[in-house]
Amino acid sequence: MLIDAHIHIYDPFRPQGVPWPPAKDRLLYRTVLPEHYRALAVPEGVHGGLVVEASPWTDDNHWVLDRVAADPYMTGEIGNLVPGTVGFRDELTRLASNSLFRGIRRPCPDPALGDEDAYMRDLALLADLGLTLDVMVHGDWDAFERLAARFPDLSMVLCHLAHPRTDGKEPDRVWAEGIRRAARHCNVYCKVSGVAESAVERPAPADTGFYAPVLDVVWDAFGDGRVVFGSNWPVCELATSFANVLRIAHEYVANRAAVVASNLFQANGERAYGWVTRLARVARERVRVLQGDITRLQVDAIVNAANATLLGGGGVDGAIHRAAGPELAAECATLGGCEPGEAKLTAGYRLVAQHVIHTVGPVWHGNGAVADEILRLCYHNSLTVAAERGLTRIAFPAISTGVYGFPRERAARIAVEAVSHFLAQHPVPKEVMLVGFGGDDAGTIAAALADLTGGNSD
Repeated sequence: MLIDAHIHIYDPFRPQGVPWPPAKDRLLYRTVLPEHYRALAVPEGVHGGLVVEASPWTDDNHWVLDRVAADPYMTGEIGNLVPGTVGFRDELTRLASNSLFRGIRRPCPDPALGDEDAYMRDLALLADLGLTLDVMVHGDWDAFERLAARFPDLSMVLCHLAHPRTDGKEPDRVWAEGIRRAARHCNVYCKVSGVAESAVERPAPADTGFYAPVLDVVWDAFGDGRVVFGSNWPVCELATSFANVLRIAHEYVANRAAVVASNLFQANGERAYGWVTRLARVARERVRVLQGDITRLQVDAIVNAANATLLGGGGVDGAIHRAAGPELAAECATLGGCEPGEAKLTAGYRLVAQHVIHTVGPVWHGNGAVADEILRLCYHNSLTVAAERGLTRIAFPAISTGVYGFPRERAARIAVEAVSHFLAQHPVPKEVMLVGFGGDDAGTIAAALADLTGGNSD
């Protein structure tokens, strides 16, 4: 599983506008919402994003939280509130009543600091509520160390590697020593975000080795257990593409033990922020992987990987038609065929299942994004049909992975994510089975499910 622990969302064109980014910034001054991030991140194998609020407007914490809550792909929000100010405690308590709110971000030292005693009391409340402090440090390591030592039970995350100057050479000694000092505090994590933006060149170099001297300092200080990945999208696009940011992180840990990548992209973030991804939870509770004959399952409906005529064919399609009897083909003949990505319902006839949901998957021609979307629609629209009929137990075959040639691992990932996204937003179906006819199919699907849930899958 890969969770991106640093993204931003905003809409400059809402009635009240935004305090950031400025209108003169032609790249960033655009609408960026969860659906825009999801469209970019899902094809890159990202399973969720943590939104870090940049707006100083108090009400914008709720604006962001509403949009995070509406999209199960989003993991949570780090808000923007000023400790020590009137109303902070009530506002923080109100926001923290939603488990998706995971903390606040502040600079250190904080230029908004007024009443220091009140400020520190409010940070103590942050710790009491089990929330996290994202910290922006720009060189004052003495101030940060005092803060970290005063609140050993408050999880703190250094944003953007504490802003090094990256030139491909040995990093600045003051910054490197500061990183080592911060790492001595066990409650402090370092977020591997803003990596490309720290480069002195534009566009930022694509070579992972250019960033290695800085990343080496971070890993040597914090170890594998306290580094957290964040892309800083869309701001990262000022330096390089989102895909490049991910590639640099992947390449840097590629030659290390597998647990290093798992910690960076998931486990360390869970410890630092205490999030529980909704997709992982719903997948663990309501998605199962089976190996066997889908035509014999005792479920409300099985899904048929049909062809456009709906009149039967080879593989799973032929097996379902044979098991259901000729009545199935007769009803299908009345439906007028089916377009790729659509789903249509018939009776199950001689099948154990009461219904068959027919969907037509994409033929793979190397047409990645288009084929991915059609395959996602196959699952989404089939589940929509099931939900509309109140069907509680549904079984899917591995759509398009036979003669249609869709790569099995890619198809398995899309299946698991599409099903989990739907279930996170709908109470019905209560259970979905992803069925592999052979051991290789089932194993591939099980691996994709385990990747999403962060553990073994039955």
